[in-house]
Amino acid sequence: MASRTSGHGRGLRAIFGAAWCLVVAGSAAVEVGPPARADGIKALDSSAANRRKVYRAVVTVHPDRGAGRSVNRRVLGVCLMHPPFGDEGVLIRQCFAGTSVRIWAREAVDWWEKLAPGLRNIEPCRTLAFVDKSWHPEKVVYRNRDDNNLFPYQKPDAVVGRVRFALERLQRLGIEIDGPLYWEVWNEPQFDKNGGWPPEALARYANDCAGALKGAGLPVKVGVPLHMGDSEWNERLCKMLDPGLIDFLVNHYYNVGWHKLSRPRDEFLRRAGYGPVLRERVLRDRALVERFGRGKWTLHCSEWNVHPPTYKPPFHTSHDMAVALYVFSAVRVYLEERLSSAQFFLLSAPKKAHFSAMAKGRDAAPPELRPTGGAFRLLHRSLRGRLAAVDVQTPTFVRDGQLADLPSVDVPYLEAMACTDPQSRSATLLLANKDPERSVSVSVVGLRLPARCTAAVLTGESERGDAFRVEQVEYRVRNRTLSLPPASIVVLTFGRAAASGSPRPAHR
Repeated sequence: MASRTSGHGRGLRAIFGAAWCLVVAGSAAVEVGPPARADGIKALDSSAANRRKVYRAVVTVHPDRGAGRSVNRRVLGVCLMHPPFGDEGVLIRQCFAGTSVRIWAREAVDWWEKLAPGLRNIEPCRTLAFVDKSWHPEKVVYRNRDDNNLFPYQKPDAVVGRVRFALERLQRLGIEIDGPLYWEVWNEPQFDKNGGWPPEALARYANDCAGALKGAGLPVKVGVPLHMGDSEWNERLCKMLDPGLIDFLVNHYYNVGWHKLSRPRDEFLRRAGYGPVLRERVLRDRALVERFGRGKWTLHCSEWNVHPPTYKPPFHTSHDMAVALYVFSAVRVYLEERLSSAQFFLLSAPKKAHFSAMAKGRDAAPPELRPTGGAFRLLHRSLRGRLAAVDVQTPTFVRDGQLADLPSVDVPYLEAMACTDPQSRSATLLLANKDPERSVSVSVVGLRLPARCTAAVLTGESERGDAFRVEQVEYRVRNRTLSLPPASIVVLTFGRAAASGSPRPAHR
């Protein structure tokens, strides 16, 4: 659905509550100064929060705590696994221009011709990752180049020819890539349909492929897929990989099981609050990189899911906004844990459009963004500059024994990211309220907020969450406090800062 900027009256009052006065005004400046202490500020107790349908939280931003690091634009990426299904070039550019891409490298000229429009709308591609042909009808037995049961086109020497073909097609189509081509030697090898590889066999195969490609002098980095759920399998694999030949490890960080929960609220919260589980998975793989890579490997995620709620009953309560909030959490984890790239699966496919951040318009109308796409567009436009340290004090979800299919963790209702521009001293604060029912009153410490703020707000329009709005909102800041509606993402972008100074503590 296209972004709408009208309706600063009735619609926005419904979003922010009658207590907030909306003001149409220009952008105001912000001072970025040293962080202030937030001692003594405590959240409301749960009973009070339930009575008032609002809870309070504090965000402390530390722009000067450490130099920070530049935002990795590769983290915002997409698997262009099928040709785009229509006229969505503008939406692709808005969400993904200059990000990373992953595609299937088929050896067919017409396939590349179909992919070309999508690639041109994303270029220059920060990381162009290809996945090798993975299907195999039986368990793979690979000992060396001459003693294996692979199809001829899957053998290491044949892979060299396929990489040459891919590079040639990119050049002929005029697609620019930033740096070398990234090549994954297989896709999800643990599954029987993909060969059910033993880890030692996959390691031998990956080493041989990498040796053949680099022996041919091709501008390519070679990566090996990890098992999504078996730590022992991954360790056996990494022990046999040659750190002088292998360049990266790759995994797929899917959020699974969320649509199998019975209660709508549980399903929503587990979907929106998956960040801590995701962080545990990334840290586990990061440990392998540091232990076995000898400082030469990088870590990538070439598939993660943004599936919107097209499931039929009893799985109809997943909510598009829960998916958009999950996107916020995932991108935050990928940035903070320094992944080299991450691409979600998939951009579009005629028969699988329900996996996409976009949807076909009705009655031949142009394609529309889902809330997932709206979240990507907000993040794509806002995550620039350097990450700033953020602390959050907020109520947390209670533990629930019915969610045992996923690790039991306390998940904050409120998540926050912040970016600063070292040159212009501008600042961007990104907030996500993951409570599907209650608003949150957020006090901000560490940024000198102006009296009026301009915010981009992504929020669901209906109880079902099957529609959304992206509003440009300008409203007053009272006592350094902002109000976030339920199930929403709010992006505050402030202009050039005035002279810095110590901000006052937040007040209740």
